[in-house]
Amino acid sequence: MESIAKAATPGKTNDGDGLYFQVSKSGDTSWIFRYKLDGRSREMGLGPFPAVTLGQARQLAADQRKLLASGSDPLATRDAAKEAKREAERQAAARRTTFEDLAREYQQAHGGSWSEKWRKGWLRKLELYAFPTMGKLSADIISTEHVLTALQPIWATKTRTADEIRGQIEQILDAAKARRLREGDNPARWRGHLDNLLSKAEKKKARQRQHFPVLQWKDTPKLIADLLNIDTRDAIATRLLILTGARYHMIQHSMARV
Repeated sequence: MESIAKAATPGKTNDGDGLYFQVSKSGDTSWIFRYKLDGRSREMGLGPFPAVTLGQARQLAADQRKLLASGSDPLATRDAAKEAKREAERQAAARRTTFEDLAREYQQAHGGSWSEKWRKGWLRKLELYAFPTMGKLSADIISTEHVLTALQPIWATKTRTADEIRGQIEQILDAAKARRLREGDNPARWRGHLDNLLSKAEKKKARQRQHFPVLQWKDTPKLIADLLNIDTRDAIATRLLILTGARYHMIQHSMARV
């Protein structure tokens, strides 16, 4: 058979029952199964020769005829099997990738423009409050309950931090969905979801600007005396600010040149 294949001219040779031996213009040889479905002729590759022998090709062709007899399209059936295999591989990869892995990858991808302090703080908040609950879980199984378990203990006492963590979890899970590592709604989203489960009043209160009480002018000498006992750049800058009446950004600029 192999010697015949080498000598064959380009074209198709019918072996019977829809099986054809094909020689391409470049001399490559393979097996083709030809069939009709709904009045349309279709061709399905069964593999290269000699990797697929004549006996194997005949068995493969017989399998496709059985599918046709059952009313199935051999090509569509094969494509569905390939897609199912890819989906199984994707799910296996998703199970191997933990939330902690995704968080560190997100920081690596987006943290290039962040300050070093922000990079460390961004990850540290997750290490303290999110990773103990969901760090070892894959993104596809993280639910609202997991998010609430991480946030509820600190929502009333550290609302601003808790809301920042909520936003981080939402971003990480959105990125996981974009990579097809999870499906469905994001369990960390606020509007229309967690806003029904966590106190809105606490969130609003945490986001309000907090002002310190105004210092009365008669208390200024005592403040300056107290600052004299503090040997730091901040204390020196504050005294200079008081004595000159300069704006804070001017003091910052002056101290940067010291």
